[in-house]
Amino acid sequence: MKFRSHGMVTAVAVVVVGLLAAAGDAVAQPHKMTRLGNPATRITAPISDTAGLQKTFTIPRNQAALSRVLDKAGLTSLTAQVLAAITEGRVTETSVAPGTTIQWMALRRAGRPDIVSDAVWAGTAPFEGFAFSIDDGLKRYNFVVPKACGNLALVSVTEVPLPECVHVASSRSCESKQVTFTASGTAIATRQATKVSVYRDGRKVGEMLPEGFALALPVDAGRYTFMATDRHGREYGTCERDIMVEACAVAPVAPPPPPPPAPTSCGALLTATRVKGGLNMVIDGSASAAGASPATRAHIKLVGPDGNELTFTHGGTQMSEAELAPPFSATFFVAKARPGTYTLRAKTSAADPRAEARSCESTVYVPENDTVDWFIDGNAGKQRRQYDLNAIASATGTITPGFCDPSIGFKVGPLFWLNDERVSIAPAIGAAFMFGDLGRFDGNGNDYNNVSPFVEGIVNVHFAPRGAYVGAGLGWWDVFDGAHDTGAFIANFGLPMKASARGDLFFVGEGRAFFDAPDGVSNNYQAWGGLRFIFR
Repeated sequence: MKFRSHGMVTAVAVVVVGLLAAAGDAVAQPHKMTRLGNPATRITAPISDTAGLQKTFTIPRNQAALSRVLDKAGLTSLTAQVLAAITEGRVTETSVAPGTTIQWMALRRAGRPDIVSDAVWAGTAPFEGFAFSIDDGLKRYNFVVPKACGNLALVSVTEVPLPECVHVASSRSCESKQVTFTASGTAIATRQATKVSVYRDGRKVGEMLPEGFALALPVDAGRYTFMATDRHGREYGTCERDIMVEACAVAPVAPPPPPPPAPTSCGALLTATRVKGGLNMVIDGSASAAGASPATRAHIKLVGPDGNELTFTHGGTQMSEAELAPPFSATFFVAKARPGTYTLRAKTSAADPRAEARSCESTVYVPENDTVDWFIDGNAGKQRRQYDLNAIASATGTITPGFCDPSIGFKVGPLFWLNDERVSIAPAIGAAFMFGDLGRFDGNGNDYNNVSPFVEGIVNVHFAPRGAYVGAGLGWWDVFDGAHDTGAFIANFGLPMKASARGDLFFVGEGRAFFDAPDGVSNNYQAWGGLRFIFR
């Protein structure tokens, strides 16, 4: 904490004096003080000058009263500084104009020291007093002691003003190739400034600290600006807004040698395709032929899943390494390849011998060849059939009416993959559920099986591995109905919808042409569509 005394040029503060009557109105309105010096409410007898002020407050009873007043105001920590300011005479005489507000004023209530808060001096003329201020951190407490009564009053609490601006000077030496900045002024001498930050073209380059408040830097041309920091951590500008530092003249130097060429480009992509007897390892090394130092040669090796170098076939010749030229594209055949991660290792060189040779790698993972999966279908559609029935009129003999029944069904079976998952064989069993009956064409209620079990086998050709497909096959419909069972030709297709780690979902459609067809295929067929899920 720090004491500070100064003259109150404008009216500093007003002392609110006296006990306030009518307590109910006091809550909402400031206490209007019109008279000072009432013997019943004053802290001391009237004081005429600074010497009288010092003498009055050396009396223990008055010091005790002042201490109690500060306790009441919650400023106990300032007691010693306030007493020191008054008893050492570090005050200035002032006058307080009518209408001035104060935060609180000391007084006596029933003979005991107390305070009254939120007051205004409402007298007809200014009152005379002694003003002083106490600094506590960033707060400045502005006090006044009226001459008429000695009632200490807190007029206001303000923020401690920033210190005086700091002067900055510079000195450039081209011999030492240094520029030195120094800071001076009252704020430096009184240690009110704790540091001065130095910026070049907006970027901080150093600080001037209390150990000399100087900073030496290499000469670097530019606009230097400065920012002082006071003991409370507040930043403020310096007296000199900026200082321009010119570069020192330098002797011409020989141009540096040209930089070495860029390292040789090296980049390749390795992909694997299953073929009969093994894998085709396809190399796309076009990235090696681009860049600032394109490669002219590439030395290639393949490493298998076990970490050992592989023997492969390239251009009809077996080898364990190969030399490629631009555009660095090739296909290596690896016989009896196993699942796992394969690595291409390449080392490239450029036409310019100064270009550093480079190495690069590319890997590809070859999964196990999944040759068998399981699938399940769910479908909805219809069945169109003709059956030989006895007519109601015996002369008519038999008739072959047609029936078109809505149906739903399912089937399940294994899926055998061939030709790198581009061909699949799908044997299955399933059942169709029809909704209808044969009516009474022969006078009988010819209810028939509403459930038609079936077996079948279909060969599908996929347009991409595990992709969309078309296929055909043979099956047997209504296998347990000796009167209506029949062979059938089947055609189907599938379109992929969603793939996941658990399996693949397809939209499927299929139709059957029944071999038992009294009136031809147009009246003896079945068709439906739905979803197929292939479990991985």
